[in-house]
Amino acid sequence: MFGLGITEIIFLAVLALIVIGPKQLPEMARTIGRFLNELKRSTDALKDDIKIKVDLDLEKRRSDMGDQIRKQQEQLREREKTTGLPLPEEDRPKAAGHQLTIEGFEKESSQHQSPEPSKSSKGSHEQS
Repeated sequence: MFGLGITEIIFLAVLALIVIGPKQLPEMARTIGRFLNELKRSTDALKDDIKIKVDLDLEKRRSDMGDQIRKQQEQLREREKTTGLPLPEEDRPKAAGHQLTIEGFEKESSQHQSPEPSKSSKGSHEQS
């Protein structure tokens, strides 16, 4: 409890008994207990509110990302239709034959952000 050992707690209890007095000590302990309980409830409610807002913001960002992916896919399809030429490999969705999903996008973006070069790219640099 607050990093206090048993001897410090006993010392504080005896000190409180001397300073506050035996008649007022139980009422003071109840008041402190109520205050701590109310403080705990308030912080728990605040944590819950923050978590809800963060989750809503995250869901909105995922939805926006999904909308952007769908728009880009539609633009790529239109470009392929209008030009009659197949799309370059770098413009094609990575999941062949499947629509690119938000989960796939997150996996792909996390792979691109890794600071370590992959072994295959290391090998190609060493050979040249």
